[in-house]
Amino acid sequence: MFCERFSPQSSSSERLTPDGPEDLWAAPNNRGGQCYLIDWANDPIGKDGSRYGVNGCEQSPPPRSNISVSEVWVYLHPDVMTVYGSVYVPAASVQITLDDGSSVTLPVVENLFLGSIPRGTKVDKVTAFNNAGNEVAHSPESK
Repeated sequence: MFCERFSPQSSSSERLTPDGPEDLWAAPNNRGGQCYLIDWANDPIGKDGSRYGVNGCEQSPPPRSNISVSEVWVYLHPDVMTVYGSVYVPAASVQITLDDGSSVTLPVVENLFLGSIPRGTKVDKVTAFNNAGNEVAHSPESK
């Protein structure tokens, strides 16, 4: 799928992590969905003029759970694991429950969420909530 350019007009969200700010950019694609780009705001620009990032487009059709979740580890940030995903129903936040029993709540921006967890922990489940605090989607397993 072709994504429109990520620009200052694209939707974005920034999360502060132990390794500095991590950004999530969203832009529409040419099929009515959206694509995303995740990068670390303070990482150096490479010799080719780019900065390392993770990108992709929303899953189509949506998963049965209406939530997709992914985890990625980046060698430049060895102590944290990035967790990100999409919610395919209207939602204001997600609660990510980890395998150690702890949880983190993240905002949903343009149907996307972004966070970081300590390296070595795993996502057990993700639950999405609307503005009223009602559960609207639930994913029992991580990818």
